[in-house]
Amino acid sequence: MPIQTQDLILEAETSLNHNTECGDRACISRSYYAVYHELLPKAEIAGFDTTSPSSHVRLVAFIKSRKKWLSDRLNDLRKSRIDADYRLDVTIAPLQAKSVIEESKRLISSIQKMNF
Repeated sequence: MPIQTQDLILEAETSLNHNTECGDRACISRSYYAVYHELLPKAEIAGFDTTSPSSHVRLVAFIKSRKKWLSDRLNDLRKSRIDADYRLDVTIAPLQAKSVIEESKRLISSIQKMNF
């Protein structure tokens, strides 16, 4: 059965409740992907090409011309996700993970209401 963005948020919350840095990292990653996957279909309807590589950076640039504030927030989340997934030398604090998941929930709510 396909999952929804809310499933990713629930997984992020579960990860956050592990009270470990690994859980915090997973929380940030799942939170980012929840926002990304909520936004992607709307961007595709607006003309975004989802078949080309590097879709994450290109999505930020595509959104920037339409909703700069959203592009900025998505890019901030993307950078946090890169730290969480790839930069093991960077300490991820529980407060950061909690902040990312809360911001992700707000963005998802906004994205659900918007048109491009």
